[in-house]
Amino acid sequence: MSELSTKFEKIVKAIDETITDFTTLDVITISGDIKTIIKDDNKFIQPVELIKNYDPKTSTIRVEAFTHVDLDQDVIQFYRDGLKEEDLTYKLHQQAVESSKAARQAVLNFIKEVVK
Repeated sequence: MSELSTKFEKIVKAIDETITDFTTLDVITISGDIKTIIKDDNKFIQPVELIKNYDPKTSTIRVEAFTHVDLDQDVIQFYRDGLKEEDLTYKLHQQAVESSKAARQAVLNFIKEVVK
């Protein structure tokens, strides 16, 4: 593969990741040892990476709630067994989802205004 082909592939991948990032929303509420979600470069693990690699038998974290929202508003929600609507963790997760939706909409509105 030529150097130009390699660069083009990287550009296409970056565009694809950006589009996916703008068209989906993932909120994960976890509890446990924070060291588990910090990579060697002191950055946090991406939510998709966390879910892919999560093993409840060996993990020192616990997924309390997870929400995935697609652009067309298809939603997948997960709550750990026993989590109730009146629990603080549930409420905080719902607030994070709503806050993230509002922030996403603000970014999209900004882009729309710039493109006009």
